[in-house]
Amino acid sequence: MKDYSNSKPALYAVYYGMLREVAREYGYALTVHGSAQRDFDLVAIPWIEKPRPALELLGAFCDIIGFRYSTGLPYATIEERPHGRVSYTVQAGADAYFDISIINGA
Repeated sequence: MKDYSNSKPALYAVYYGMLREVAREYGYALTVHGSAQRDFDLVAIPWIEKPRPALELLGAFCDIIGFRYSTGLPYATIEERPHGRVSYTVQAGADAYFDISIINGA
């Protein structure tokens, strides 16, 4: 029998609508990538000619998620990915994580 006790997908679904609206305000489209079982994989894609800087978008996301590290940084890890994509890992508490990839809009 499959274990349905994982509440993370429901948590991520609650956040998604708010994050999508902020992404739109900053000039990005936001899409989900992955199963949302362990973490929430999101991809922010520039949607206007001059979107706001990626770190501003990430900071706005962290304001919604409600988590910042003691260093003041909004992310735990940062990794350069192919095609100008940068991936950030953000903790949300309760063993929930967001893996947010932002495609460079410059």
